[in-house]
Amino acid sequence: MQANNINERSKLKVLIAGGNGFIGKHLAKYLHNRGDHVRIVDITHVLSEKPENYCTEFIH
Repeated sequence: MQANNINERSKLKVLIAGGNGFIGKHLAKYLHNRGDHVRIVDITHVLSEKPENYCTEFIH
């Protein structure tokens, strides 16, 4: 049986380095919106939006 539903698949635990950049943030939003645990590590202290909108945990 193929997992097509979020209830049928395991949630991923993902670490994204540079997750506050253009590509990293879009990837984080996609994964976070589908219910995965997203942890971002980035050196920047300037955030364009609240981290809880696109990740579970933000480390800088």
